[in-house]
Amino acid sequence: MKKLINILKKVPGLNATGRRLYRTFVYLRNLLLYRVIYRRRKLSIPIDSILVGQQSGYPLKEWVEKTGEYERVSLPVRDSPYTAFLRDIAADEARLTDEVFLRNHSYFRMASIALRHAEHFMGARTENEIFRIMRDFFDFYRSAEGGNQDPKLLSRRGHSSPETPIILDKIKYSNNYEVVDGHHRIAAAAIRGQNRIRAVIARERTSFLQDLVLSGRQTHGDRELYQPLPQPEVRDWPAVRRCRDRLKMMEEFFRQERIEPKGLTLLDCSCSYGWFLQQFKRCDLTVIGIDRDPVPVRIGQIAYGLSPEEIIEQDLVDFLKQESGSYDIVLFLSLLHHFAIGQEKGDPAAILNRLDEITEKALFLDTGQNHEQWWREKLPEWDDEFIIGMLRRHTSFGKIVKLGEDRDNTGTYRDQYRRSLFACLR
Repeated sequence: MKKLINILKKVPGLNATGRRLYRTFVYLRNLLLYRVIYRRRKLSIPIDSILVGQQSGYPLKEWVEKTGEYERVSLPVRDSPYTAFLRDIAADEARLTDEVFLRNHSYFRMASIALRHAEHFMGARTENEIFRIMRDFFDFYRSAEGGNQDPKLLSRRGHSSPETPIILDKIKYSNNYEVVDGHHRIAAAAIRGQNRIRAVIARERTSFLQDLVLSGRQTHGDRELYQPLPQPEVRDWPAVRRCRDRLKMMEEFFRQERIEPKGLTLLDCSCSYGWFLQQFKRCDLTVIGIDRDPVPVRIGQIAYGLSPEEIIEQDLVDFLKQESGSYDIVLFLSLLHHFAIGQEKGDPAAILNRLDEITEKALFLDTGQNHEQWWREKLPEWDDEFIIGMLRRHTSFGKIVKLGEDRDNTGTYRDQYRRSLFACLR
């Protein structure tokens, strides 16, 4: 067959004829799909529920794996570079001729990533052609004023043909959608004040972030989060550890002890997604989190924007052995019991001694306790008094206090958690 194709390629005029036939086939296919079949399948979709999707023909997951463009994950179209560009130019149309402004815009950076990894962006192959695409996009948006939107302004170079519908994928376990085709048209509609847009739903599937969460060892493939995540398609998933209750206790402790956290350093041992890292980073602390599982580390980089220097994939025991520095604040949450029952290699007393050595101001610790169904038989002595006694024997902190109990003992976990949070202060 290959030999026959190669022979036919050499027949004069056949290539040109083949291209014409192919273009005719594509036109007829699109006519049938988009004007007959898909027209009947269009639904009215809230724009606020639509997330950015594929780029340069690559599905979002493949694109992120290829480029590392994590900022594209779980990003609402309303908050995307597409809408930001229209909003910024509409505020001052003189910017459309300001190449310095255009080059520094998030839309240009997005296009440059596509140019670098896919060798084109919407047909543009140079920076000057990206500028042209940007101006065409704004012209398309402006053409809608007075109801005279000209789809040819958007379709003539690298965009979908005018008769193509906006195509979305439905994201499972959520009320969200992901763009397959139509980012520019959705963005233009959003900036014009539309709340809904008609689109075809191609299929239903999980999102890139959902797949990551479901692959994590901490939640065993269940549709739940270990720590809260703000992304739209997982925001309503139940969280095993609510986290905010323990953060509130820590903040109240700082106030009572007149400790100003701003400017301090913090280490979160086995940080999972990095929820506490993000919260303390907002308070201007320098944060570092350690977790040996690559999945939550990657989720932290994507969901919270934590850098590779802020959330590190490493075995905690190895880190503690190698670490020569110290930290003002150390979090050691829900870990100590794993060493006591042999799930992790290490002696609890030696671990506490090492935490004592690297903590300058305050250590916050909670652990599995004997009132939990999981640990009732394996840790029969581990009540508040026992844990405080361990801390006194194996650390040199002058003050050890119980701050309160978490509220994670709900639903499936009603017989678990309700662990005491202890603060250890110099």
